[in-house]
Amino acid sequence: MKDLDSIASVDKMNESPKSSKINAVVLIVEDNLLTSFHIKTILERKGYKNVMITKSGEEAIEIAHKHDVVLYFMDISLAGDLSGLDAARTIRTFSQAPILFISALTDEETVDSIHAVENSLHEPKPFKEHNLLDFASKAYPNQLN
Repeated sequence: MKDLDSIASVDKMNESPKSSKINAVVLIVEDNLLTSFHIKTILERKGYKNVMITKSGEEAIEIAHKHDVVLYFMDISLAGDLSGLDAARTIRTFSQAPILFISALTDEETVDSIHAVENSLHEPKPFKEHNLLDFASKAYPNQLN
């Protein structure tokens, strides 16, 4: 079973020199604006900077190619043609940045699909603020420095 400590150790193994730069980005991939701004506010209140929001898997992949994304907070049901799982699988071809899937989908097939994505965890909706912050601080502690 995956846990936050294993996510943190995988991220450190894959950390590139650019991951410690100020331009590191935390990406929220969520089609519900209220939810995405809520997550952004939680992170920014704790000192996380460069938090970006997108509503589709296609845009998430595009941002991931253009920016140094160090953390993903990703819903599964998104605007556009790609699901969060589809986007994550594509992102995994070029990045091992940790992904926290935040979704109301908790059926066995979905949870198994989440667990098949390396370096990822699942937080069911409604999410708990402290779980998001625990994930962020363990997966990318340098963001606050």
